Amino acid sequence: MQIRAFKSEDAPQILALSSRFNEIDFLAYRDRDVMTQKQLELAQKSIASNASNIFVAESNGHF
Repeated sequence: MQIRAFKSEDAPQILALSSRFNEIDFLAYRDRDVMTQKQLELAQKSIASNASNIFVAESNGHF
């Protein structure tokens, strides 16, 4: 496994991984679709404004 700094070409994979944060059981009053959208927005914002602090753990080309 290699840990390396984020590269711009990693963005699609990072954004796809953001949905995994919502693979939990939410309280009944939480809307899963809203939570998934918010998680995606947070990932997009992080990539746009804080990419220098994102690191990728990669093994054989997979995150």
